[in-house]
Amino acid sequence: QQLKTHVTMKQAARMNEDLMKQMMDRTRSLLLDGQQKYWNKENQVRVEVVSTGELTCFTCTNKAASKACTHCTRYFCSPCARVCDGCCEVFCTLCSVLNYEQATDRAFCLSCAP
Repeated sequence: QQLKTHVTMKQAARMNEDLMKQMMDRTRSLLLDGQQKYWNKENQVRVEVVSTGELTCFTCTNKAASKACTHCTRYFCSPCARVCDGCCEVFCTLCSVLNYEQATDRAFCLSCAP
C-alpha cells in the first residue's frame, strides 16, 4: 500500500542545496525589503544636503556633502544628521540628544528635549 505524504518546501530544500540557497536568498530579500519600508516610513523627513566639496563634517571629518546645524551652524555630513522629533529641524550630534524611551530611537534638539 502506498501512502501520500506532504513534503514542505523546507524539507525539499534540505535535500537540494540550490533550493536551499534560493529559499535563503528570498528570505533575506524579504527581510531587507521590510526593513527598508520601515526605515522609509519612520524617516518621512528628508535631510537636505548641500554638496560643496570644501566643507568637512566636524564629527567624522567626511569631506563629501555637508549641511549646517540649525543651532550651532557647524557643518556635518548626512549620516551625522539628526532630525528633531519635536520641531523637525536638522541638528548635529552635539546639539541633539537621543531618546530611547519608545521602541524606536528618537532624536530631540536641546530645546525640545524632554
